[in-house]
Amino acid sequence: MKYGRLLFLTLTFFSLWAHQSLAQFTPTLESAALRYADSVVAFSTQWSPTSWSAQQALGSPNTYPNYGDIATAWASLTQDDQREFLELWYSNPARISHVAIYETYNPGAVDTIYVKNPNTSLWEVAWSGTALSAGTTSRIFQVSFPLTSFNVSEIRIAINSPIVPSWNEIDAVGISDSPIMTAGHEEEIPIRSFELRQNYPNPFNPSTTIEYQLPHSGLVSLKVFNSLGQVIATLVNEHQGAGIHKINWKADGQPSGVYYCRIETDRFRETKKIILLR
Repeated sequence: MKYGRLLFLTLTFFSLWAHQSLAQFTPTLESAALRYADSVVAFSTQWSPTSWSAQQALGSPNTYPNYGDIATAWASLTQDDQREFLELWYSNPARISHVAIYETYNPGAVDTIYVKNPNTSLWEVAWSGTALSAGTTSRIFQVSFPLTSFNVSEIRIAINSPIVPSWNEIDAVGISDSPIMTAGHEEEIPIRSFELRQNYPNPFNPSTTIEYQLPHSGLVSLKVFNSLGQVIATLVNEHQGAGIHKINWKADGQPSGVYYCRIETDRFRETKKIILLR
């Protein structure tokens, strides 16, 4: 039984919001849009294929700002036995200079961030520091480094788990080419455009998560079609507010094959191909 929520909560008396070697935030800079991970490339371990799985680190945060041993964040199989890592893939490769890690349980264990150079297929160190307990609250751990000279689609997060007791859980990881937060606190990241993101996992069996963002409120329709153009599921048909939305589709009774997820608003329409593989 996973009991990490109750362990080690009295070990730290001060909340350290960043590693000592973390680059300083610039107070006058505005927040920038983040790109969140679309798929998992590799990982050291995970607690299970479902709860606390590596897949839980995909997409935008759905655990943060809550703090605790929560199943919607990634956690390793054991607490402090070894170093851990997580490799993530992002669509729309671009140069980056910032990474934001949403740590929701026993933060502070991240000590190295790598980016993969597509020209050499080698991992390059973008940032490194010293693992150090950061207290018993969730946080967005942002690191800054010189803008990469190449487009980035894969990053690797290395975790010195034995240094920070108990499970060190990560909810989401965002990347950007400009600062994400102002000094000393997190800001809400503004949404400037409509977007229907690729579902994850994909292919899937039997369920998948569909995520989309709205820059303003309005009537939203989200439907799934089969290859014949027939509606087989209406996932959303209501007025929704601006923000990032997630919905899970469980394809009960549907055969393997290609399906299409379509979102429609008064100003936007987009379709993504999704694959059910039983």
